[in-house]
Amino acid sequence: MERQSSFGSTSSAGSAFSKSPATPKIVKDAEKEHGPESGGGQNLLVALFGALYTLAKEKINDTAGVAMFAIWVDFLMIFTLLLMYEYPWKVNPDIWIYKVFYYIQIHLPIAYKGYMFYLVIFYILVAILFISVAICVWVGWCFMNDSFPFLWPIKVARVVVSLFVSMFYIASLNIFLMASACDKQGGHWKHIVFDVDCLALPHVIHAAFSIASGVVFLTVALLLALADHELEPMSKSLLAAPHSMCELRSLLCKTVITVADILFKPQPHTQVIMYTISCGLIFYYHARMVPHYVPWINVLRGGLNLVLAWVALMGCILSYTVHWEWDDHGHPHWHDDQYRHMMTIITVVGIPLMFLAGAGICWGRLLYAWKTALKFKVLPPNVKPRLLHRFSSEFDVEVSSRVGRVWDEDGVLDQTAVELAENVLKAGVAMMPNSVFLHIVYSNFLIEVRHNHQLGWSHLERAKRLEPNLSYQFSIFTRQQEHKQKSGGAGGEGSVDLVSYVEFQKNYRSLLVYHKASLVAARDFWRLLTLDVIPLERLGSSFKSMDEMESMAEKTYKLVLDRYPTNAKLLKSYGKFLESVKNDPWGAARYYAEAEKQEELAESAGPEYMGGELGGAVNERSAIITINAMGIIQSANKAACLLLGYKKGDLEGKNVSCLMPAPFSVRHNSYLHNYITTGKAKILDTMREVVALHKDRYVFPVRLTVSRVNGEGPDSVFMDVMKAVESDPNIVKGWLLTNGTTLCVDQSFVDLAGYTPSELVGKPFSSLVTAADSSLLDSAIVDCANYHEDELREGAVQVDASLQHKYAEDVPVRIKFEMGATQVPRSSVSWWLRCVCWVRQLPWDHLTTKAGVYTPTEPLQLCWATKLRRCISRISVNCCHSLMGCYT
Repeated sequence: MERQSSFGSTSSAGSAFSKSPATPKIVKDAEKEHGPESGGGQNLLVALFGALYTLAKEKINDTAGVAMFAIWVDFLMIFTLLLMYEYPWKVNPDIWIYKVFYYIQIHLPIAYKGYMFYLVIFYILVAILFISVAICVWVGWCFMNDSFPFLWPIKVARVVVSLFVSMFYIASLNIFLMASACDKQGGHWKHIVFDVDCLALPHVIHAAFSIASGVVFLTVALLLALADHELEPMSKSLLAAPHSMCELRSLLCKTVITVADILFKPQPHTQVIMYTISCGLIFYYHARMVPHYVPWINVLRGGLNLVLAWVALMGCILSYTVHWEWDDHGHPHWHDDQYRHMMTIITVVGIPLMFLAGAGICWGRLLYAWKTALKFKVLPPNVKPRLLHRFSSEFDVEVSSRVGRVWDEDGVLDQTAVELAENVLKAGVAMMPNSVFLHIVYSNFLIEVRHNHQLGWSHLERAKRLEPNLSYQFSIFTRQQEHKQKSGGAGGEGSVDLVSYVEFQKNYRSLLVYHKASLVAARDFWRLLTLDVIPLERLGSSFKSMDEMESMAEKTYKLVLDRYPTNAKLLKSYGKFLESVKNDPWGAARYYAEAEKQEELAESAGPEYMGGELGGAVNERSAIITINAMGIIQSANKAACLLLGYKKGDLEGKNVSCLMPAPFSVRHNSYLHNYITTGKAKILDTMREVVALHKDRYVFPVRLTVSRVNGEGPDSVFMDVMKAVESDPNIVKGWLLTNGTTLCVDQSFVDLAGYTPSELVGKPFSSLVTAADSSLLDSAIVDCANYHEDELREGAVQVDASLQHKYAEDVPVRIKFEMGATQVPRSSVSWWLRCVCWVRQLPWDHLTTKAGVYTPTEPLQLCWATKLRRCISRISVNCCHSLMGCYT
């Protein structure tokens, strides 16, 4: 059977995998198992946010040219509306500039073409609108099920949103509402543009579609404006903004202007009042929030918005100071030509002046914010931030924090400016701890600029608990979605491009389908061989199916690997395929090694943690684990995984208590809880020697330093820095309760006594020595309660005894008892001891084992003693090779 799937070029946005028309049943069964997964806690809000994320993040107006075009279109749609000759301006409507104004108001030339032509355009737009809504519903469903079977709807939605909804919003809404522009004339509702009865069929149906489409269009535009903000505080995109509050309010004002233009045309006085208030509010919102990251964009739009407010105000004054009457065509006829001429000249002359004034106001607003930021150049530890400056709103804090947007000639952020911006945000959060917006802004700054993901996510969690509005909920969703795409992106660098992410996920899911199908085919073949009677024809068919599935999976893997050669997830999956299906462990090992290499490269390319309070204690070889206030491991570097015997990524999400033996593990969460509730730290920023539990279930001593790196209270994040303690080969250690029960032992103890850790845990320690020394050891354990910790450390309680080896003869040891934990109440029955055993003499000169007697020569005595001690407790073929190494 020839596989008919194919992979497109690298530039193709489509999936690299396409299913064959004659897909075998075994593949279809595998597809069911790897098909759309249940939402698992996701709901309709996730579907809505998923659609908004797709449409808001995949726009085409990120380039400078398109952004400038959008700004001028937005301005001219309102500017030309306010200067139309139907208002009391003294102008010649036949001049060329008014011809341009006429065509900018797209609905006017469409209406001039006639009623039927308008209806054709109207229903084309209605179809585009509802198809776009259907695409949004489909995208939301795909997000809920984490499956994108097609990619072309995303591209269609991106173009429609950027042009149809965002860039030409006013023009589109004009066309939608024109069908419902009616006025009561002579007892009948007549259309103000077309000669039709508004309540007669079929126009009443058109009017109903007009109102419904207008409402849907407005809803879609509001939702998209709500989602139109940038999380990256250092973004250089011209229209990037940290929030959507300004754009949302401006959109509502533009909607009022459009409604006034279409539906209130018979009431010009009402129209101009609505124009004036709306344009004034647009300028106020923009000057107050200066929403864009790029300063000169704020200055440009501030000037343009004040021009609109100026023209609207002068038009309003003219409308109320000039006499007028209706002409035969239903248009107002204005009198007082000389007065109108003077006011028109004043308005035209004032346009450049108002532009400069609006630009100056916005520039002054930015300068004031940056000057305010300088007050926080130094944050004294005992001085409240509000004594330095009191911010009036959360938006003022964000504007002042833009002082950090300073790059040097090489495009590198100036660290002095970045620190100043961070001080501003810290002060703002301290002044307004319940501000959802500030927690989100500070979180974005920490994650994107400072690369401090732990503290950034802790502020994001705070924002979630403060009941954010819909816009801020979307900001949190966007951050989570980008993190998901980075961790599961197509390339080794974790691309956040949605199309690339969706394409990779679909290809990877297709690989799993063929991988599963090949495993099922192999299972069916070997299951067939277990039958008493094997049909030869069925056996041949099963073998052929197994071979075909294996071949199809092999080809598919290689094609996808050609496109994503550095993806560690894909390399590991192919390694598993080689190991479990192809029975090629050597090939699998190569791909596992390559996957590990890519993970190491990704880790080394990431931000390095600066030592902070730990100073020189942290370096690239330090074993570092970060945990949250609940004890859940957030990250563990490669050194920590190697030290504890885990693979990279195995520890994330587990409780840190899994890395310590009982009863240490039982008490650890209570220590964290006490610190969170009381704020009293007992072990922070101090180095202690503790025991760590290896994945193989033996313990070993480590020097541990714990430091709180960020966060407060329940949002605290701690960093544990561990370093293995170099052990003396003649010293072994064990930990026991005060009743003599063994808790855990180190690897050297296992080597010396020949027992496995599981055989020792819970066993009375006195049973490990000879009967003659048992009572003496029990008495020594009881005597430990009479001594101070320092006295025990100096050797106040010591016992000479013989430790019983599991396989060999007894080992003479000297046992010293110490406190096994610090700051534990002596009255508690659960405080524990640590016994340190010294081998008094090496019993290897005449060592008798179950295998015979060994008498090593003098030069090799120490080497043989060490090797034999390990071999006796770990009988293996490799012992012979290890012993032979002593002669070299």
